[in-house]
Amino acid sequence: MGAAWQVRRVLARFVALVYGAYVWGLFLLMLPPLGLLAALLPRLSWRWAAMRRGARLLFRAAGMAIAVKGLAHLPVGAAYVVAANHASYLDGFVLTAALPGVSCFVAKVELAGVLVVGFILRRLGTRFVERFDAAKGVEDARRIQALLRPGLRLVYFPEGTFTRVAGLRPFEMGAFVAAVETGAPLVPVAIRGTRFVLHPDTLLPRRGVLEVHIGAPLAAAAAAGEDQGAWQRALRLRRQTRDFILARCGEPDLAAEDLTPPPPRG
Repeated sequence: MGAAWQVRRVLARFVALVYGAYVWGLFLLMLPPLGLLAALLPRLSWRWAAMRRGARLLFRAAGMAIAVKGLAHLPVGAAYVVAANHASYLDGFVLTAALPGVSCFVAKVELAGVLVVGFILRRLGTRFVERFDAAKGVEDARRIQALLRPGLRLVYFPEGTFTRVAGLRPFEMGAFVAAVETGAPLVPVAIRGTRFVLHPDTLLPRRGVLEVHIGAPLAAAAAAGEDQGAWQRALRLRRQTRDFILARCGEPDLAAEDLTPPPPRG
């Protein structure tokens, strides 16, 4: 029985290795033509259509289904902000495959220097933000807010990064302040399954089921009779977004007591 268990274990690891190598082969095979399309297609909407089809083809060829729920909640022809949880490098690819139209991802500036990936992200209109320089971060946030226009969405991962520890990390305020200051609705999005498929501890993808849950838009503007300032409304949006994502992402809450300081005056 012990020998049989060892054989099954070795066989399972071999199959996992072969599958992971197969998925990486698919990715490396598709990356050059996608980079070429990003370079040559003149319109942003065309580039996004090509990336979306490429991402869907990659997941289909890898035998991974993406179940998208709540697409009808996405505003049509209006500017809005999306806030999603972040558990894996796959999250951006999943949202690219799942969401229609054009997105403006807000990503950490370190990704801008990643060879072909950085180039493709720039051609897709990604905006990079500084995470460690507070003054530069405020400047980046204001520049990004000015991009909001009808038919465009800003996509944030408010956790800022992900770690090997499963759970929903504390949310930074950028997405919620952007929604309040521009008056754009905020759409919460919960991604489930990406940590299992590509865990931060490994480079080998595993086959799994991926889910994207899109919530109803949350109003950023003050409600009738509501006596709240902009910062309090942003905190309310953050709380509502966390509640939606926690109920659907399948991971525990890692946020400690809310000690977010108010924004500096002036």
